[in-house]
Amino acid sequence: MKTIINETYFANIDEDAINFYNTHGWVVIENGIVGDLLNDSLESWEQHRLQCAREMGISFDKYKMEISQWRDLWTLGGTFREILDSEVSVRAIAQRGMDWSGVRLLHDHIIAKPSGSSNKKIPWHQDSMFWPVDLPGCSTWTPLEDVT
Repeated sequence: MKTIINETYFANIDEDAINFYNTHGWVVIENGIVGDLLNDSLESWEQHRLQCAREMGISFDKYKMEISQWRDLWTLGGTFREILDSEVSVRAIAQRGMDWSGVRLLHDHIIAKPSGSSNKKIPWHQDSMFWPVDLPGCSTWTPLEDVT
């Protein structure tokens, strides 16, 4: 498989970003979560991971070396809910980009991979074929840390 490196980024959801999405089926919006919301998200995520490591009885360093996934963190409220449901949220970006008057959340999840790792078994893909719904949808990927 040929590796293609994206070099097209947009500062926000504007007409150019929407046209790019409609042409390619994906778009990269830089810095969707910034400032206090980003810092609070990283802190909440770190605390959640520390708690999971303690519950498993392993060191945090060992826990961070595993690929982990958590679902439906928005139900905890706080920062995880705010990421999804505020004026500068993932919902707001997706809603504007798709030109929808509202959206419904199927689920959220955070996937953590050890630094420097990759998963070549799951190539880039569009998620909608895996959803258990018959309605049009939009999937967003929002890294909380810089990725290449």
